[in-house]
Amino acid sequence: MTEIVNNQVVANESVTRSASIKNLAKALSQAQAEYPIIPKNKTAKIGTYSYHYADIADVITAVAPINLKYGLSFVQIPLTINRQHQLVSTVMHESGEWIEGTLDLEPKDRTPQALGSAITYGRRYALGAMLGVVTEEDDDGKAGTEGTRSESKARTQPAEDSATTQLAKARSVLTALMRDAGLNKQDGLDFCSMIAGRDITDKNELTLEELTAVANKLKTPEA
Repeated sequence: MTEIVNNQVVANESVTRSASIKNLAKALSQAQAEYPIIPKNKTAKIGTYSYHYADIADVITAVAPINLKYGLSFVQIPLTINRQHQLVSTVMHESGEWIEGTLDLEPKDRTPQALGSAITYGRRYALGAMLGVVTEEDDDGKAGTEGTRSESKARTQPAEDSATTQLAKARSVLTALMRDAGLNKQDGLDFCSMIAGRDITDKNELTLEELTAVANKLKTPEA
C-alpha cells in the first residue's frame, strides 16, 4: 500500500520514489543497454577459497560516463537509526525524478573497520541492484559481513564432504552385493526393510549405519 505525500510516493517497504519516474525509467533503460560487462580484475582469498571480483571503484568507473550521457546520478549515504546501521542509496534523473532504497548493514563486530567493510559491500551491491549492473562477490563484503561464518563453513565443509562420500561408497557396495546375491530390485528393497526394521522404498533412504548393517548381512549369510 502506498500514499502520495508532497509529491512523493511513500511505500511501506524500504523503497521510496518521486511521484513520477517516467523520465528516470526511460533514461535508466537506455543506460542499462550500454552498461558494459564489468571485468573481475581483483582476486580475494578467504581461507582455502579464492575468487575474482570487481570492486566498487570498478563499478563506478564503468557506469559513470553512461550515467552522465543519460542524465543519471546517484548518492549513497550511511546512517545509523536506533542502533541499526543502514545504507540509503538514491538514483536520480536530471528531471528531478528519483528512486531510493534502504539496505540494513550487518557488520561482523562494532569496530570502525568492520563497519567500513560492510558499507563498501552494501554500496556495491545496492548500486549494482538499482542500476541493473551484474557484479560478483566483494572481499570487503566477506570481511565485513560474513567473517566467522565463512571460517565456520570452511571448517565444516570437509566433514560434510566426508559423510557424503561415505554414503555414496556404501550405496555402491550394497548395489554390488545385491547383484552378486542375485537379488532383483524389489527383493533387495524387501531385504533392506527387514534389516532396517522399517519400510524402505529406495536404498537412498538408508542411513550409513543401515547400509553397513545390510551389507554385512549379505556378506555373512546364515548357514
